[in-house]
Amino acid sequence: MNRSEQNITLRPSSRIRVFDDYPEILEFKAPTFKDDIYHKIVKGGNLTVYRVVENSKIMYFDSIVPISQFIFRGEDPLFRFFDIISMSKDEKEELIKYSNRQDNALIPVDKISTNFKDHILIRMRCFPGLPLVPEVSSILYDDTLSKNMAKNFNLVFNNRETTFQFIYDSFINILLGLMGSLGLYISDIAPNNVLITANKLESEKFSMSPCFIDLLDLKRFREPLEVDMSRLFSITYERVSQVFIENISEEACFLFPTYEQKNNEKSIKDYNNKINDLFKIIGRPRFITINRNSISGDFVKLEKELSYK
Repeated sequence: MNRSEQNITLRPSSRIRVFDDYPEILEFKAPTFKDDIYHKIVKGGNLTVYRVVENSKIMYFDSIVPISQFIFRGEDPLFRFFDIISMSKDEKEELIKYSNRQDNALIPVDKISTNFKDHILIRMRCFPGLPLVPEVSSILYDDTLSKNMAKNFNLVFNNRETTFQFIYDSFINILLGLMGSLGLYISDIAPNNVLITANKLESEKFSMSPCFIDLLDLKRFREPLEVDMSRLFSITYERVSQVFIENISEEACFLFPTYEQKNNEKSIKDYNNKINDLFKIIGRPRFITINRNSISGDFVKLEKELSYK
């Protein structure tokens, strides 16, 4: 089950309480738009709120950050989300326009709304797919859904020479496009932010469509970046649904190291060797340097330079 799921009808004056058992100071004014029909609200474990919305017979997914959550965390929202909050109206419109182009795998965005007092909201078109990996810090998935996601993941992993290459190339194209057109890049590179539809056709040919989400972590490009692209396929064991882990192929389990393994010199060396072999299989560099209009990369770095991120 999801952490907190409600079927609701929101009025313009409605307010959402982040946690039911906490005081009104943790409520925030939910942004509403003309002709919205609200089907569902999910209160995420990371204090983010999600809504499923219908408007003009099109289904959307709202990702909302209530500013009040930072009271709990002792953080300044400007620190993490400054680049989203500081966007001008024209910049927001350009991002929306770019996301709706047919030549990239970015989730189509319909609205971006920011308010220093209450919220940050990004409304995205609902995509007919599932995350590549079910990360559970924000949303809990039931056993049936976790098993379906494991089935999809196994199809992708078993065809990794082409599927991982396709996901990798699609992400690189988005990075180049965002930086070249808007001066932005996606900072949260993780497999739970990749939605996929995966099918085994009657002809036994495999088909897959990726879509990249989590635009809340967009950043302005300021200087060259070095990125370990293993973050696109690998995430720590503790952050993933246990049922999902139990149903993926044993060969793929190295992609989900535990926190303990991350801090063990031998384990992390074995992990890096397997990750390096994976990138040799897909024929793409693991480590990339991102410049404004170009990306360069290396398949392997010196062992002393390797660290798990």
